[in-house]
Amino acid sequence: MRVPLRTPAAKALGGGGRKGTMTLILACLTERAVYLLSDRRLVDGADPQRVIDDESNKVVVAEGRVVFGYSGLAMIGRERTAAWLARVIGDGPTRDWAQVSVRINDRATADFQKLSHRPELKRHAFMGVGWFLLRDSPDEFRPGIVVTDNAVDHATGDWLDRPLAGFHTGVQFPFPAKLPGGLLIDSIGIRLSPQEEHAVFRLVRRCVKRRDSTLRSVEQGLIIALRWLSSRHPEIGPNLMSVYIPKAAVERADMTGEVLWLGSRDSDLMLCLTGTAVERVDMTGEVSLLGGPPHDSAYYISCSYISATDSRTFFYPNVVGGGAVFTDLKVEYPRNGPPTSSPEVAIGEKKLGRNDACPCGSGKKYKKCHGA
Repeated sequence: MRVPLRTPAAKALGGGGRKGTMTLILACLTERAVYLLSDRRLVDGADPQRVIDDESNKVVVAEGRVVFGYSGLAMIGRERTAAWLARVIGDGPTRDWAQVSVRINDRATADFQKLSHRPELKRHAFMGVGWFLLRDSPDEFRPGIVVTDNAVDHATGDWLDRPLAGFHTGVQFPFPAKLPGGLLIDSIGIRLSPQEEHAVFRLVRRCVKRRDSTLRSVEQGLIIALRWLSSRHPEIGPNLMSVYIPKAAVERADMTGEVLWLGSRDSDLMLCLTGTAVERVDMTGEVSLLGGPPHDSAYYISCSYISATDSRTFFYPNVVGGGAVFTDLKVEYPRNGPPTSSPEVAIGEKKLGRNDACPCGSGKKYKKCHGA
């Protein structure tokens, strides 16, 4: 069954977001990279105004090709949901994503049946975005979205009042290598208004269409959008995790057998995803592992941690690769180390001033629109 995403011409988030007492996962497909952004907030399912944690990892990068987030339960049994997801993905073959989806479906169905929560609190959805090889185009990676859930009405995109007996997967691909309109945006979690959907789409589309557009500038447009939404919805936390996977990085790794690198320009630690393991590489020292990471950001997976405060901790997503599973990875910096506050808001390589026109196309100054 296909997830009912709207076309980019609708200038809205696909599915309009899925309503429920959830937070928000924002996904974006472009022709050059796929993006997934998540806040790090966990709220009480019975009382969404009560914050349980503002630094919970909700993101899993699988084999350097697909990145997952979730909306719903913070814990599955006694295990944090992101750690549960990483373990399930890594507990079997990961090259065939149809098999991975079946494994997530089966494990989630079995484990959720054991939970004693009220039915309405067991509604849950996993969203994955990435690059896939399909049977009709085995030599070309296509962008795609996978949603595995137990409570989404795939005819409307809304949350059901009660969960279904089991999980099922909705797949939205194949997308053509050249996306109509240049991008597609989808979300799971809280319900957004039509005005919010249009504002987010306009902002990100302007970032994609600019002549000086970069992978980083599109990411920053998505960060602006999610932080703006967090200021309007108390369920969305102020601390964010962003991951984007460039198509060029996946293609080069597949063609040459080279490793995939995951890192950030905001941190000195990178992860090297080989065919058999995940290696930690400290960039402050001499890097000899396979020649070191590429200097061009188009050839490595980028992760960004955006804190609402001047945090000295840099968090990484959970990573599954080569049969290894890394969870709760972080780097603590001393007071004179690099902070992880919000990055400069930029479109292309030019810093966006508060008196400049907002990139969403509203005609207002940035400080009176998305910068408010």
